Amino acid sequence: MVEGSVELLTAILVRYPEVATINFAPDRQVLEFNFIASRALSRAEKSALKGRLAESIEVFNLLEERQVRIKRVDHRSYGNLTIIRVQRDVESLVQEEIALMVEVLRHFLGEDLVAETNEAIYEEELILRERLIKHMLDGMRYMAEEKHLFAFREGGRVLVFNKQVERL
Repeated sequence: MVEGSVELLTAILVRYPEVATINFAPDRQVLEFNFIASRALSRAEKSALKGRLAESIEVFNLLEERQVRIKRVDHRSYGNLTIIRVQRDVESLVQEEIALMVEVLRHFLGEDLVAETNEAIYEEELILRERLIKHMLDGMRYMAEEKHLFAFREGGRVLVFNKQVERL
């Protein structure tokens, strides 16, 4: 069922241009979202952002009465960039939570959140993409995927690769 996973990652990257990359780890059934801030955040900013994202995810799932198995938020600085990584289990993740994560980051980082400019995407298309993401997330809960996938955007295209993981 690799096609479903590839389509999900593609749909998320197209719908949310703020998501820089996505990794799918089938052995843990985890999606890892990576976002980029166009500047090095201070230690205090990183801590505040991590807290706000984690709290938002926690409150959202509490209100939805959903048990979260994996919710990890961390960050790394690379020169003048900061990478924000959010790991979530596929079992409890829903499309609305992805939208919430993106909105929290937009609010917190403003213009510093790196996002590819979307050519004219109409509201109807955005709604269709959201429905597709919701449907595909539901489907991933029941499939036995074995491919580690890595997806990113480059030059207006979404690229998805099978990322082989070697075990030592």
